[in-house]
Amino acid sequence: RHSSRQFACGSTAPVSEKMGVPAFYKWLVTKYPKVVSDCIEDRPTWNEAGEKVPVDTSRANPNGVEFDNLFLDMNGIIHPASHPEDRPPPETEDDMNLAV
Repeated sequence: RHSSRQFACGSTAPVSEKMGVPAFYKWLVTKYPKVVSDCIEDRPTWNEAGEKVPVDTSRANPNGVEFDNLFLDMNGIIHPASHPEDRPPPETEDDMNLAV
């Protein structure tokens, strides 16, 4: 098992020109330090034959808390697909969806 950090948010950050995920995280943990907590994360293991044994996701969460939601920051995926640096932008929304 490996320790990592997790946080939950129910608040908004002040608007800033230098706002982004790192700045938001810093603001969040400074204003609400209890939103960050240590957690246990199961990791894959290796058997005697040298084969990778994946985490058994059917077992209960080792932290004793189950999470029902997954939030993704899609800006880091959608923006490069709609404004690529190495080619012209997609001509249609369908082309952009394919790039995503």
